[in-house]
Amino acid sequence: MTSSDFTDWKRHPITEAVFTAIYNRIQEGLEKLGATAGQDPIMDSHTSGVIRGLRELTEMEWTEVSND
Repeated sequence: MTSSDFTDWKRHPITEAVFTAIYNRIQEGLEKLGATAGQDPIMDSHTSGVIRGLRELTEMEWTEVSND
């Protein structure tokens, strides 16, 4: 895969739709934390971890997936 391939993939309508769904999940998690933070610390940690993982996925750069 080249840098151009990666850019094309990120701009593809299917990829954009998946990323939109991921951004929506992130927002839902943030809203959940805002509404319930402190009630269940274990669930707070879980939700925070999911948000962090999803953000890492959406912020992935070419250099992280390149074999170069």
